[in-house]
Amino acid sequence: MNHRPGRGSSQLPARAFRDALAATFQRLQRFHLPRCGVSWVTYGCLLNKINESTYPLVREEIAATAKTAVPGQEGTISERDVIVPTMTLVIREMRDGDARSFLEVQYAAVHRIAVRDYPPEVIEAWAPLPITQAAVEAVIDNPEEEIRFLAERGGHIIGLACLVIANNELRACYVAPEAARTGVGKALLMKIEETARNAGVRYLYADSSLTAEQFYRSQGYEVTEYSHHLLRGRWPMACVKIRKAL
Repeated sequence: MNHRPGRGSSQLPARAFRDALAATFQRLQRFHLPRCGVSWVTYGCLLNKINESTYPLVREEIAATAKTAVPGQEGTISERDVIVPTMTLVIREMRDGDARSFLEVQYAAVHRIAVRDYPPEVIEAWAPLPITQAAVEAVIDNPEEEIRFLAERGGHIIGLACLVIANNELRACYVAPEAARTGVGKALLMKIEETARNAGVRYLYADSSLTAEQFYRSQGYEVTEYSHHLLRGRWPMACVKIRKAL
């Protein structure tokens, strides 16, 4: 995303901007926010500590500050990282009124991302279109008492994750295609793991799709088995059984 300052936008002197950014990094480190896609610089912007309109003025200062402000992360901040959106990423609990949006994100991820790894019959059984009212009501019923979180940016739901405490199971984690590789999945996963840990879960298990295997590996999950399960009792779907010690 290329940035163009709006009319009347104010700009901080480079040194003041650098100092503000360094202070932001120090605060962010206490919250252990993820360092991927949506970078530390992005989070500084999202927390409204830094005005995005100042970025073009001091881009080099941002990169220099980032390298010194995040120990051990030298060289990880690129121009792509410092040209960022200003809308805050919010992770919140799902409400009944979100059920259709929940399915829309899941189905979009399946039909536009997972389609690369699965045949059409599996994709259709996994996420049948169109989304029906019966499917929406089934999500609302939630018979297995899933704990569900949504990722929201600018009023739009762009990700979801589900946890079943009784089974120590990460049930789902989906990100809308337009938000893929921006840190949304990692933020959702961190919330799921925190919730599980607070509930006394020591190991978290999941059946990952082939598509998501590398993502989970990057987040510390280990593969225990390559397997299959049946979708709608008929279509075999290749999956990857994973776990992580919390």
